[in-house]
Amino acid sequence: MAEPSEDQITLSAGQRLRQAREQRGWTLDNVAKRLNLRASVVEKLEQDDYDTASPATYTKGYIRAYCRLLELDEKIVLAELSSDRLKSQTESNMQSFSKRTTRQKSENWLTLITWLIGLGFVAMLIYFGYQQATSGSSIVNKSTAPATTNSAAIAPSGSNSTPAATATDDDGVDLGQGSSDTPEQEPQDSAPPPQQGLNPAPVQNSTAGSAAPSQTAAAEAAPTGTQSQTQTLEISFKGDCWVRIEDASGKRVLEGVKTAGQSFTLDAAAPYTLRLGAPEMVTVQYQGQPVDLSGFRAGRLAKLTLPQN
Repeated sequence: MAEPSEDQITLSAGQRLRQAREQRGWTLDNVAKRLNLRASVVEKLEQDDYDTASPATYTKGYIRAYCRLLELDEKIVLAELSSDRLKSQTESNMQSFSKRTTRQKSENWLTLITWLIGLGFVAMLIYFGYQQATSGSSIVNKSTAPATTNSAAIAPSGSNSTPAATATDDDGVDLGQGSSDTPEQEPQDSAPPPQQGLNPAPVQNSTAGSAAPSQTAAAEAAPTGTQSQTQTLEISFKGDCWVRIEDASGKRVLEGVKTAGQSFTLDAAAPYTLRLGAPEMVTVQYQGQPVDLSGFRAGRLAKLTLPQN
């Protein structure tokens, strides 16, 4: 038996496969159909182009199948297979997988950062919305505060009349006596103060030496004058209505939103000034006589003075 030549020994795996195929007279298409592969894959196997043919694991399987088809010793062919090319192919595949993994990690980080930014934006919107709602409620509370402040400020306006009336009585005593005694020594003998909003009755002195009788006369005259100027006003409500009523001195004797079923009787100095937010919900009687409110439009602010001129 003749020994193989040096050219045959140095043949690559692809060259051996092509040589055996040509000896059988088969074309690439015939082999591709028998192996269920594309003709381009078979051609790359014969050209030892393993980098683009298929992955390393598949390449070895294709060569084994090709050897069985051509009745070649697959161990010899695989032994002659270029290890360097398969190694480079494996490294290329690993590098490709590593790049793909790195890209996926970068995409995951970008997705996470995007979600964090979105959540932060939503949280800011919720925070600013809450701040605006809180500011709106505080503005509403401030808008209702003046009504309470005005009600609290009523007391000083009425209390200022008492010192004035007392001072008038004290001045009358000092003038009648014609002396320079200190006024603070006579406060218990002065006339009681008249009701709020009324001018005190004048004190008439007959002689300079009769201070005590003059004070007694002033004390008796003050209630009489008050009773002659005080008028009774009755007001009842059939529904919700805002109301403000002032007496002759400008003091607010009734103010606020009243509800159905409430009624009030006022006994202060006339004339009264009435402001009614819903006159159709109010019934008014002055000195026991009903007041006609039909001339005012329903739901519109009504202003009137009692007694009417």
